[in-house]
Amino acid sequence: MSDCEVLEDFQAEKNSTKKIESLHVKFQLQKECHFGEHFLLIGDHPIIGSWNLSKAIPMNWSDGHLWSVELVRNWNKFRA
Repeated sequence: MSDCEVLEDFQAEKNSTKKIESLHVKFQLQKECHFGEHFLLIGDHPIIGSWNLSKAIPMNWSDGHLWSVELVRNWNKFRA
């Protein structure tokens, strides 16, 4: 699914009369690192740690050096 398709799906969902209850987001990174090292998801929103490394979300490794993490949050709490 391309970025445009995701945006179109989101816009259609936003314009529908159906109530959005949860937000599902998947972050992916394809990057090699040394054995024992890992990647973290961090940013300025409280859901992703507010730039506090102790609150960062660890990403999961899979074959092909693909790191990912999925977040599912209550839509109303996310918007607040």
